[in-house]
Amino acid sequence: MNTATRSGFLEAIEEWLSHNGYNYIIVPDNAEHQLDKITLEYFGRWSWDLAIFLSEAEITAFHQGQRVGHVQYRAPNTINPGKFGEGSQRVHYMMDVLFGRLSSEEAGQLLLRPKE
Repeated sequence: MNTATRSGFLEAIEEWLSHNGYNYIIVPDNAEHQLDKITLEYFGRWSWDLAIFLSEAEITAFHQGQRVGHVQYRAPNTINPGKFGEGSQRVHYMMDVLFGRLSSEEAGQLLLRPKE
């Protein structure tokens, strides 16, 4: 975990893992990877543009010492109000893509969908 990443990012990952039936443990930053388990490394950066929003994020999965998955999110750098959506929802969509539950195109469409 990057120390600049807000704690809500990890909470959103944990929420997704629990909701989808995955057992997991949280280990300290810089801990050795357990090669027989999937390890996730993540980074999230928030920015300010009239409100705080998740502007950039990455989640990378490793197994057996090899990178086996990677997903990233970049908020539009425009006046598009869609960038102000809930950060945890964006993390959940990222996890859906990383674990093959959504394509990146499907996640992108969900992010563009108007709020109900």
